[in-house]
Amino acid sequence: MNLDAGTQGWGRPHSPTTNQRMELAAVLEAICSHPDDSLTIVTDSRYAQQMYEAGWMARWERNGWDRKTSAAGREKPVENLDLVAAYHAVASAHPDLIVEWVKGHAGDEGNEAADVLAGKAATSGPEWTPPSKPERPQASLF
Repeated sequence: MNLDAGTQGWGRPHSPTTNQRMELAAVLEAICSHPDDSLTIVTDSRYAQQMYEAGWMARWERNGWDRKTSAAGREKPVENLDLVAAYHAVASAHPDLIVEWVKGHAGDEGNEAADVLAGKAATSGPEWTPPSKPERPQASLF
């Protein structure tokens, strides 16, 4: 899996996508763009923030990339596994990583600027190709 931000680029998805996938892509690109730096990522994605800060990714990996969906213990595969597994791998290599949440469209200067850039990238940026989807099941991907 090539996670070098210099070769991955950023911008439009290579195929139809979802908001959650692009939020994860943005966080993944941010981490890969700063491989040796202490890093605080500020995002309006509760999904991306909780996945890291609440330890969801580590738990999902321990569960073979399944998540419990009911009190009965039924398992359901983790959605967006290709990006989640890549996020977990690069985040694990940054022990001092902080992922903070900020309310979107609420006047936060950095968030508003990021929204403008994301809009431009979605329509005219270079094509972004996500990391390859890992095969399941695996206890550890990396």
